[in-house]
Amino acid sequence: MNPWRPIAYAVLAACLVLPAHAQTPAVQAEGQTSSLPCNGSAATIAGSRNTITFTGSCAGLQIRGETNTVTVSLAPRALIDIEGNGNRIRFSSPANPRLRVSGSFTTVTPEPGSAAPFADSASLSGNNLDVALDCAGKSLTLQGTRSHFRLTGACTALTVRGEANAVLADLAPSAQVLVEGNGITLTYTVQGDESANEPGCRVLVLAQ
Repeated sequence: MNPWRPIAYAVLAACLVLPAHAQTPAVQAEGQTSSLPCNGSAATIAGSRNTITFTGSCAGLQIRGETNTVTVSLAPRALIDIEGNGNRIRFSSPANPRLRVSGSFTTVTPEPGSAAPFADSASLSGNNLDVALDCAGKSLTLQGTRSHFRLTGACTALTVRGEANAVLADLAPSAQVLVEGNGITLTYTVQGDESANEPGCRVLVLAQ
């Protein structure tokens, strides 16, 4: 018998268990409260009424469900992808993550000192949203009802459509603005405009 064979098998068995440490943190539950490590992977939640804290740096966050409360630390440019109603996300990130939302009554809030997310596409829509976005050098379309949007970074163009939306925006000089709908309030400043240095100095309330 070859005396080296048992040693070779033992080394192989030890190596095979290593990938288990890189598992994606996933929650499939109802009403769960827990804390999970990300280990650099993307985190996922499928369910409702969960309160989840993801520790470490997550490569992304995907939520499919209702009324989840999530606290997460995100890698730069990570995607926050939300489908469902009533979800509340608080995140920290050293650079702007990306945001995709489908649903109503969703709140996305950066921790103090964290950058606001970019919209993952040129438009963001939903009802009763409360979202902060960075639109630096971008054209953005917002659509919905009774939503609150806070835009930083000097948008080059802004379109707002819907009903009873409130928008606080930082606009680039000569930015194009289009507002269509009823009861929309747009409060804005213009970057570099000395007459518009204080938020709230210009307000448009539009109704058709």
